[in-house]
Amino acid sequence: MRYWMIILLAGLLAGCLENDVPLPVIYGNVQKIEFEGQQKVLINTKTRTIELTLNDSVNIRKIRLKDLELSADAARPQEVFVTPKATIEVDSVFDLSEKLVFWVNTYQSYEWTVVTEQPIERYFTVENQVGEAMINVEQNRVMVVVEDGQDLENILVSGVKLGVVSSTYIPDPETLTDFSKMQIIKVVSYGDTVDWKVRINHPVEETSAVTVNAWAKFADFQGKISAGQSGTPAFEYKRENASNWTRLEAEVNGNSFTAKATGLRARTAYLVRPVFGEEPGEEVPFTTEAAEQIPYSNFDLWYMDGKAPYVGEEGVQTWDSGNKGGAGFGVIPTTEEKSDKIKGSAARLQSKYMVKFASGSLFTGQFVKLKGMNALLDFGIPYTCRPTTLKGYYKYKTSPVTYFGKNDRFKFLDGTNDSCHIYVALCDWTEPFHSDSGEEVFADYSEKNSSIIAYGELKNDRTMDAYEEFTIDIKYRDVTRTPKYIVIVASSSKYGDYFTGGDGSTLWIDEFELGFD
Repeated sequence: MRYWMIILLAGLLAGCLENDVPLPVIYGNVQKIEFEGQQKVLINTKTRTIELTLNDSVNIRKIRLKDLELSADAARPQEVFVTPKATIEVDSVFDLSEKLVFWVNTYQSYEWTVVTEQPIERYFTVENQVGEAMINVEQNRVMVVVEDGQDLENILVSGVKLGVVSSTYIPDPETLTDFSKMQIIKVVSYGDTVDWKVRINHPVEETSAVTVNAWAKFADFQGKISAGQSGTPAFEYKRENASNWTRLEAEVNGNSFTAKATGLRARTAYLVRPVFGEEPGEEVPFTTEAAEQIPYSNFDLWYMDGKAPYVGEEGVQTWDSGNKGGAGFGVIPTTEEKSDKIKGSAARLQSKYMVKFASGSLFTGQFVKLKGMNALLDFGIPYTCRPTTLKGYYKYKTSPVTYFGKNDRFKFLDGTNDSCHIYVALCDWTEPFHSDSGEEVFADYSEKNSSIIAYGELKNDRTMDAYEEFTIDIKYRDVTRTPKYIVIVASSSKYGDYFTGGDGSTLWIDEFELGFD
């Protein structure tokens, strides 16, 4: 009996040891994918997104998957003994009018997203037309301008295409002649019906038009006063399907007048029109921008990669830190803070000296690799919204500056308080900024750099007993351009990039949020 108990215990122990061995990280990637009607496809294994373009001869709601090739790619050099499997199958039919989400499974599960567009050639032509028709796809509106002498009750329609190739129209546009008022044409495609609103007008003086700069939650309006125009100028605006207009008094400067509408909803269609006295002018449609947050900015979700913690989810590259560099020397500058926080978890960034001085940091982007004792970093992630503030909470413990980097270039800071630094930049970049700490290649956020559309920062060199709320105003240097990348950085030592700061300086951050008012 004793002999068999020993064997049983040994077996149980072996089972426990086997279960404690972590599974290797094997990424499940898509190498090739083909859908019916596919014109172009772009596969991004970093973001696990697939950008798909379809031709307009297929039904986007019923698209067959023709081919799918997967790969299992090890996170570190090693043999791979797993076959990747997807949760979608070839010859299945999908509705690609919305994002398609599926998973590729190895030892782990990886989420992939298919984003589809279906460019459709659209036109509306009539006899005696001036220029091309103005077609607003988001609002299903068509505006056609005809010559002054053309009778609006006797219009000859010569060609129409507002939907996919197989669309039908009710009524047949070529049977319509009276456009003295708006006409509604039903466009039927694969069982779906969309009402298109068609207006035909004579040329309108350019001076009566309204220029709109629409942000996420506000919009700037500008109008012009034509010669001989009477009545006090103002604006009226409303949501597209609303009944009542909201009036805005305008500020007049010469022959132009301006106003700002606030409290708008993001990603919403509106109409605005100039008003002179009580006489309204031409309606101009506009749509507000999106108001998207950066994922994991509350710092509640962390994962482990080796011995180092990181913000977010494994395989989703949003936030990174210098931990990959410090971990090789047994130092982890950036950690999850579970007790001293506002809610959930916070991030704790501590400056430490190892072989070199290292600042605790968090940034949107990616730690690429070490080059000798120095770091190669990619700063910034794709982003196209226009926030106006960055809000959050922070606490700081400063230390005297005792490390001064290369050639003691920052020796003048000797004995002064170290400073933390939090900043946000919106950039007109085509790719992340490739930073090299050894060569001191860093992004230039000064006003002389035209690629920086907006910038805001916070610096502090005092020790704080508790968290304090902060608001960074993001100051726009150009209000006409849309950004392509966003950089958010938090550092426990402002000059940490130059290996300068105080050992032990610590920054706690929590609950970051972008504002759009």
